[in-house]
Amino acid sequence: MLMHYLNTDALNHADGPGSMASYAAYALVDYQIRDLLAGLEAAGLKDKATVIITTDHGFKKVKTGIWANVVLRKAGLIEAEGATVKKCDAYVVPEGGLAFVYITDPAKRAALLPKLKEICAALVGVDKVIDGADAHSIDIPTPAENQGTGDLILTAKPGYAFQAKVDGDTANGDPKGYYGTHGYLASDPELDGVFLAWGYGIRPGAKLGKIRNRDVAPTIAELLGVPLPNVEGHALREILTAP
Repeated sequence: MLMHYLNTDALNHADGPGSMASYAAYALVDYQIRDLLAGLEAAGLKDKATVIITTDHGFKKVKTGIWANVVLRKAGLIEAEGATVKKCDAYVVPEGGLAFVYITDPAKRAALLPKLKEICAALVGVDKVIDGADAHSIDIPTPAENQGTGDLILTAKPGYAFQAKVDGDTANGDPKGYYGTHGYLASDPELDGVFLAWGYGIRPGAKLGKIRNRDVAPTIAELLGVPLPNVEGHALREILTAP
């Protein structure tokens, strides 16, 4: 059974990590997990159940939004009416602490790429401008391997995050209701999540160092006795009672 507690993500985005809303969200989830464990015991399943508590990412505080599309609009690369984009030669898709820059017409790529690199490097709050062809340097596929990767990849400095805003005259400002986010490089320790395992099939007292998200599914498959071939992760057998 999968339980997905959405309020921790929603409130950390809206109010930021370390806020009263964030603490309240975690307290609520604590109570909900308590109720789940009590339900397992009441149903006589305590000795047969395995419980795994995990997250897919951590959170960083956001103080300032980066509105790269405003700059592209002012540079004549986006045509918009208010907040509505009518057409564009390039567009920035925000992913929190990271953003992808797409050139919409491949025929214009060679001419626009150097200009876009210069524009994006000058944006306040941008840490790195990475050519999509060098995407392997941050462990993601290149545009040739996956069309979801942009022609350029932008990373944000601490305290900054990308937003899709296209109207207005400034490239930075109050993120308004977006005071926490993820999507930064996986090497950032604040993006680390948690992994706790308890119950049937789990070795009591076992401790893990840092693991990868991609190891969680193979571990669950191992506990269920379900084959999971052709995956990059591996089962965390050091915490399992069976080899």
